[in-house]
Amino acid sequence: MTKNINNMNKHNSNESIGKYFVLNKTQSGYIQGWITIGNTLKRFLKDLKEEVEYELDSENVFIEKYSMFFIDIHNNTLIEITDDKTLNSTKRNDKIFIVLLDKLMKFSKIEDIPLLYKWYIDNLANYES
Repeated sequence: MTKNINNMNKHNSNESIGKYFVLNKTQSGYIQGWITIGNTLKRFLKDLKEEVEYELDSENVFIEKYSMFFIDIHNNTLIEITDDKTLNSTKRNDKIFIVLLDKLMKFSKIEDIPLLYKWYIDNLANYES
């Protein structure tokens, strides 16, 4: 269980909860979980880095090597999160999917990344679990 799931009932009205997915560089494995999405990108990146380090049992995660996206569930596209405005727009969704992908990965749609696509389809159908 991820450590942030314990805080799900403690968030304030300016925060939302979403699922996250981090794919490793070789696209052979991933980590996932729930995370609170705060008001600022800087704070959210710090929380996400701590969560990934916790899940990987490592203190050497270089979050700056990843691009961060959210999945627009209306058209299944990845939208890059680069500022507070984009981050806050993700919180308007009923189902929030945050994705971290290595900046060197090349893709044009989520179907191009089989592990991501399977995770997304499975979690879209079973969002609460």
